[in-house]
Amino acid sequence: MGNSLKAILAFVPSNKCQKYLLEELEEMPVDKMVDLSGRQMRRLPVHICSFKELVKLYLSDNNLNHLPPELEQLQNLQILALDFNNFKALPLVVCTLKQLCILYLGNNKLCSLPLELRLLQNLKTLWIESNCLQYLPEVVCELSLLKTLHAGSNALR
Repeated sequence: MGNSLKAILAFVPSNKCQKYLLEELEEMPVDKMVDLSGRQMRRLPVHICSFKELVKLYLSDNNLNHLPPELEQLQNLQILALDFNNFKALPLVVCTLKQLCILYLGNNKLCSLPLELRLLQNLKTLWIESNCLQYLPEVVCELSLLKTLHAGSNALR
């Protein structure tokens, strides 16, 4: 019943419904980490983007297919988990997060990666497994600090 209720509330934009989904998350946690995984969200609540000192943001296992431009405010973000969502394209705002070290994009519907990904020069780990990639995007080769790449379970040729 809990997940069904959350799925229904995820469609309702009222503040009360969003507060229920976020469990009263109104200020940045002391550990500088927000985990909104598995909340059936269709959109990221914009007020999360006001937590400018945030270091880790987990949005795994939701129904996201876009991100707000305000995400660019999270310039201290080092870990971003977008796996198990409905992204058909990587939102370009992700490529503005220059401190990202780890980016989880697995289990989406990505067929390519944008050239702007090259701007993530601190990226050390990239998970792109279980997407719709038919080739390894060349932009991956431009990530000079990349140490770990997970690209399995794609239609790579």
